[in-house]
Amino acid sequence: MESDDAEVKKLCRKVIRYANGGDHNKWLVVLDNLLSAYREERDSWYYDIRQGDIFLELANKVKKTDMEVAL
Repeated sequence: MESDDAEVKKLCRKVIRYANGGDHNKWLVVLDNLLSAYREERDSWYYDIRQGDIFLELANKVKKTDMEVAL
């Protein structure tokens, strides 16, 4: 269990780093990895919500700038 906690913390640090850097593609990939690996965890719903937040953020950027964003 301890190694699982360490892995989750490592992935969360990556998410924060990519989010702060504006790299949405990598952010989504890491969140998808978290969702796949920890689907049965009690608080896994949080990652679903964060993933939705990223999609909404990207949709707003496209809407505001009228440009295409490749996912």
